[in-house]
Amino acid sequence: MVHFVGAGPGACDLITVRGMNRIKEADVIIYAGSLVNPELLSYAKADCKIYNSAHMTLDAVVDVMREAEAAGKGTVRLHTGDPSVYGAIREQMDLLDEYGIAYDVCPGVSAVFGAAASLACEYTLPDVTQTLILTRAEGKTPVPEKENLRSLAAHRASLVLYLSSGLARKVRQDLLLGGYAEDTPVAVVYKATWPEEKIIRTTLAKLPEDMEAAGITKTALIIVSPALGSIYEKSKLYDAAFATEYRGATEIALPAGIRRVLLITCSVRGYATMQKLAKKLENIFGAEIIAKVKCEALPEVSMKETVKACVDEYFEQVDAIVFVTASGIAVRSVAEHLTHKSKDPAIVCMDECSKHVISLVSGHAGGANALTQMLADVMWATPVITTATDVEGQFSIDDYAREHNLVVTDWAKAKAISAEVLATGAKPVWVDEAEVSQEEEKNACGICKEQKSTGIDVGKIENDGCGSRVDGCESRIDGCKNRVDACENGLDVQRLQIGSYQVVITPQDVSVDAQTLQLIPRCIVAGVGCKKGMPVDKIEHAVQDAFAKAGLRMEALCAVASIDLKKEEAGLLEFCETRKVPFEAYTAEELQAVSGTFSASEFVTGVTGVDNVCERSAVKYASEHGANDGELLLRKQAQDGVTVALAYVGVASGK
Repeated sequence: MVHFVGAGPGACDLITVRGMNRIKEADVIIYAGSLVNPELLSYAKADCKIYNSAHMTLDAVVDVMREAEAAGKGTVRLHTGDPSVYGAIREQMDLLDEYGIAYDVCPGVSAVFGAAASLACEYTLPDVTQTLILTRAEGKTPVPEKENLRSLAAHRASLVLYLSSGLARKVRQDLLLGGYAEDTPVAVVYKATWPEEKIIRTTLAKLPEDMEAAGITKTALIIVSPALGSIYEKSKLYDAAFATEYRGATEIALPAGIRRVLLITCSVRGYATMQKLAKKLENIFGAEIIAKVKCEALPEVSMKETVKACVDEYFEQVDAIVFVTASGIAVRSVAEHLTHKSKDPAIVCMDECSKHVISLVSGHAGGANALTQMLADVMWATPVITTATDVEGQFSIDDYAREHNLVVTDWAKAKAISAEVLATGAKPVWVDEAEVSQEEEKNACGICKEQKSTGIDVGKIENDGCGSRVDGCESRIDGCKNRVDACENGLDVQRLQIGSYQVVITPQDVSVDAQTLQLIPRCIVAGVGCKKGMPVDKIEHAVQDAFAKAGLRMEALCAVASIDLKKEEAGLLEFCETRKVPFEAYTAEELQAVSGTFSASEFVTGVTGVDNVCERSAVKYASEHGANDGELLLRKQAQDGVTVALAYVGVASGK
């Protein structure tokens, strides 16, 4: 009996238990001397005959096997890694078949997996690559034309090259011509898992030079893979939003910005599908569902108005409309309402049998693409998404903005960024704020330079009695509008470089050039107090003035907070509805319990039972909904019977 045994990539303890037992039991061992760790032979019996196949031909190897078989002895043919990968075992087995000699195969750990362990990497990452190709470059040994590196490179999958260490320049040339980018991450692992293992991390463009510098010419794997980079999506395997045979999807959320959903259907079968969908969206996702049916066969539930009339009524009141109908019905119903991606709700269409889900309108900004994918997962349907960046797997600035609750200030620039990403494949790169600050320090205003030179902690300076400040920041927001430095304990500022464009993420009112797009995080809560019956226009004006005084963009408003005495105040409610922000009301006891120093008023205490409404409510909301302690950015500002204070809630980082 002949046992083909995989020795593993190098380390002795990576051989399988079965393989180790085969070595211990063998009467004859034929091992690949140039590749197999000789320490494995120490487990052989004292009388075991050992042959080094590095000095043998195929016929000589098989002759040893025949002699051992004739003598009633067992043979182990010890191959490096796993015998099935470049092990040349097929030709040996074919000869053994001719001679009627029985054999079996014991698998081993291939070098490709030993290298992955050494690199602590995963070859298959969601939305990056789901394919692993094992191959070699063409040298003395040819490869089929259909499998040349240029052809394989078109997939841009994880590519592991065996037996190619001496062909690094050819590898680079062929892979670049085939479709890999110059900055594709590459790792070279020399003698994976051996004591003398050596690892090089580089890019495809630098591969030959870096290998030459390291002196690596053989016994190494070249791994070319986007999976070696840092950008990927989390697997659905353990995603709370993904149901499996063993657990349900319980801790999941709707796509960012989507809460209120209108469902419309026009058939009996569609009604059944819509009921199933509505139940999942309500019970699992916590959505607010408005379900409408237009079907003569279902008179007990069918609405009297037309589908278009239903859309007319709810279009501006919902975050998404899901048609469980033919797509033509959906298109005709919403067409006249469409204005701009920044305003339109997500429009999605699902067929009545839930086989397909189509993202129709507002794929990124409105979240239709994300909603489509989620509905497809929930209903086991096929998602249909046609947005160019999604199809090509490229970064989308408007999708990023929606996911992180950011307001796009210039949609023309956002479109230009997407166009450049599609044309060049540009990737977002986070900019080191420290480097930016050094450069901007040169252009800082005189106030900032003077304050810094005197050693004054300007972050602790109150602004002319109003208290407008940003703790930890080198300059006051309103004192230096040409600065957008990150604040250590105050307003977060993030920067992305995307090709020729820079993206500045800040709620501050800053000036930008033609190549800079500002995204405004919804991160500022306005604490508001007002006289009874205050009209909405005066509330709007007071809040706007407060944001201007603080040097902040009004788009950064994420919520309004006040005392519960104002929970039915018409002007406040209308302001929140117009601005599409939540309104949070607290009792006097809750506000009084808020820690901090506030602008006290005996009059306010007499009316409300708490010494300050706007400051305390802003801090209360920020501390409950943000990652900080709810410190004020702007203290109480009074105007025409309205008081406003601002607090920083925080920014969801995309890093």
